[in-house]
Amino acid sequence: MATYKDDIIQALKNLGGSAHLKDIHKEVARLRKGNLNASWTYSIQENLQRHSSDSIYGRGRYGSGENIFYMVKGKGKGIWGLRNYKGANIRDAFLRICNEYRTAIKQPLKNHPLADYTRKEIPKIFNRRAKEILSKYKVSSVKHVGVWSKIAWINIMDPRITNSARRGFYPVYLFHENGKKILFELGQGRRDLQKRYKKEAKSILDSRSIILRNKVKEFRRYGFKPVTMNMAIGRDSTRQDWVRSGAFGKMYSINNLPNEEDLIRDLKNMLFLYDLAIKRGGVSETIKELDIEDEEIEKSLKGTEKKAVRFHREKEKTYIKTDPALIKRLKKKFNYTCQACNLKFESIYGNYSDKKDYIEAHHLIPKSEILRKIELGEELKRDENDFAILCANCHRMIHKYACPPLNEFKEKIIKKYKDFLKN
Repeated sequence: MATYKDDIIQALKNLGGSAHLKDIHKEVARLRKGNLNASWTYSIQENLQRHSSDSIYGRGRYGSGENIFYMVKGKGKGIWGLRNYKGANIRDAFLRICNEYRTAIKQPLKNHPLADYTRKEIPKIFNRRAKEILSKYKVSSVKHVGVWSKIAWINIMDPRITNSARRGFYPVYLFHENGKKILFELGQGRRDLQKRYKKEAKSILDSRSIILRNKVKEFRRYGFKPVTMNMAIGRDSTRQDWVRSGAFGKMYSINNLPNEEDLIRDLKNMLFLYDLAIKRGGVSETIKELDIEDEEIEKSLKGTEKKAVRFHREKEKTYIKTDPALIKRLKKKFNYTCQACNLKFESIYGNYSDKKDYIEAHHLIPKSEILRKIELGEELKRDENDFAILCANCHRMIHKYACPPLNEFKEKIIKKYKDFLKN
């Protein structure tokens, strides 16, 4: 068995380099799997002091001469740290999760050191080890809300797309339950989709994965492959959905885990592809809006749209044929004002047109997804809940942000600008 000195060193590494004495006690007890003698807490205190020049004991005749530990906040505060601790790297973090998670989830969650480590230390490690490439991203990890998550995960999010693992798309590390594999993929948040679309969420995740692969066909050059169900983390529906949402990625084996340099290189390449996907429209598939015909405005705010075929030269192309009268009625209802930024063309440009219709209709469910759901000639009932009335700028930008819900997109617009246009 390791000495108490060795266990204290390992415990402090596991706790991020420094910790209160009571947390050191807990972690050493965990490392020793309960094999403790009657005076084990005294042995820990003695070793901390004996191997520290901050302690009178360590500086005296009984000191070891090894200046390993130090008092982080001074004498009497109870917080000890590893002197010259450079911090764990990403590879170390992966190994710890794989080695400990399977056992940890069978234990109480509250105050568990691994739960605290995944919540708090993992983002710090990533930002410390890959600071240059992560400056514009948010690193998040499994939160364990009330109970342990079935598997551990770490994701990297671009605020232009999402700040939550529940929505959008982002690179994510998914840890296999048996601690032997890690799937690194460009995945998608599924919670909000499932809440909104119920059973249809699976087909939406599938179609968006295909769109992402087609938007960033370069992924194979960087050693990534399409994510398939053969890579499933476990076999229940929840984890299969995590895999279903993946566009492309690679599997790491813990027995042959790449070194730190290679892991960071893979992360850099994935972030490059992530950025490309965003710049190319993300999970939306842009289809040019049809010209809206000049028809009389009706009182009803309901209409239809259907799948149709348009011939162009020698090719035929399916598209969504939207009811122009419905769009015109919606524009009038919202007073030709952008629902996102409050821009009203008349307030800025005066009497620019008799029609006052320089405003656009945005499909809240992307047309590409609608096309996949309906048959040729089939009509869908449509009303104001299916569209957002937007100015040209906001219409372009909502597609740039990969078509988030309208309320989420509105939060990205500077409040002072919205207030200025509103007033």
